[in-house]
Amino acid sequence: MPGNAYINPTISGVDYTLKGNLPNATPSGFAAFALNRPEHPPSGLTFPGTEFYGQGSSLRFAIKAGADLNDGLQASELDDLGGGLIFELDAREVGTGRYHPPLLRLFSDGTGRLQNSNNFGGINPATNMMVDVDFGEEYISDLMFDPDLTLATGVPAPAALLLLAPFVVGYAARRRLAANPN
Repeated sequence: MPGNAYINPTISGVDYTLKGNLPNATPSGFAAFALNRPEHPPSGLTFPGTEFYGQGSSLRFAIKAGADLNDGLQASELDDLGGGLIFELDAREVGTGRYHPPLLRLFSDGTGRLQNSNNFGGINPATNMMVDVDFGEEYISDLMFDPDLTLATGVPAPAALLLLAPFVVGYAARRRLAANPN
């Protein structure tokens, strides 16, 4: 709803795919990766919101008062959360043994950053090593987007907005990372 901030709002689920090439000197030692969440969905194709938040993930955004959602939600209709930040999706994973879950931040000036979050804990199945990576140790991609970019269309109710915004932004970021993995 316009004029509201959403910090870890109730969501039904999240799913994303993130692919990229990595420099040789990353903690994982992988040359490339393809992270699918959920990896093996327990039911359906969505990672349940409670499980998403339960693993250490978070979601933050605010919609400006007076935003007209009849034409969808544009990035320019998101309100400043501080320092120009308008959207943050941190898919951090604690205790899962994964190196690559992302942190996506979008800013009001049409820039953004996609990097690995500070994921730790758990044994990675490919390396048999305990995961402990800090922000950006695996990858960092700077993004640019049109501030009038439509993030979600056909937003009939706040519940639909909460469901659609992360998927659309995640899809755009995935395409950008695939095109420019550095």
